[in-house]
Amino acid sequence: MKASSRLHTGDGYLFDYIDKLRAGPTGGAVAPIPLGVGDCDLPRPPLIVAAMQQAVQQPELHRYPPYEGTPDMRGGAAAGFFQRRFGLRPDPHRQVLVTLGSKEAMAHLALAYVDPGDVVIVPDPGCPVYAIWARFCGAEVYRMPLRRENGFLPDLDAIPADIAHRAKLLWVCYPNNPTAALASPRQPPAGHPRRAGCEKPGREAAKASPVSSSMTVRFMEATRAVAIRRPRWAADP
Repeated sequence: MKASSRLHTGDGYLFDYIDKLRAGPTGGAVAPIPLGVGDCDLPRPPLIVAAMQQAVQQPELHRYPPYEGTPDMRGGAAAGFFQRRFGLRPDPHRQVLVTLGSKEAMAHLALAYVDPGDVVIVPDPGCPVYAIWARFCGAEVYRMPLRRENGFLPDLDAIPADIAHRAKLLWVCYPNNPTAALASPRQPPAGHPRRAGCEKPGREAAKASPVSSSMTVRFMEATRAVAIRRPRWAADP
């Protein structure tokens, strides 16, 4: 049976390549330093291990969970964490989505928003998932370089006008992975409306702009996608 053409849209998964490279012969002369996916190589805290052991003993937890996650998970664990860490209280019914890790969320976000012919702008360097799933959706990937001389911040002015017009998503991630750069509200990236002196987007969009409010700068401690509402840049609510 012929496989779908989407399986041939990329060059494979970067971290799988790195794992295979590390597993290859070294002749015993070289001890590889792993610079791969960043999986923690330290034991989990005993408190977490004990809580998992206790949960496994509860028969009511042996069944499938609700598709949207339990109320305790959404309202207590997730929304409570955001309130403690970022000073925010998201609506657990509308603004909290339970997924099997951040990669699933990033991949499915592309499925939800991206159509064939769209452009997805991804940081370079950046997480491979951004580009892989954009291609799976039939989108064109535009790589936005993060340069040392710009503090590893995106230079929006450098994005060609035709790319910006066709773009559906712009991925940003700060503190940045893998450069560890920080984004400051006092130093918006080049081309941002506040730096360029342009008219800001509407109230709701401005509230969610990645550099126009302290609330959303805190959100940038997690990877997020920015939806581009033509002809201006704005964050998806």
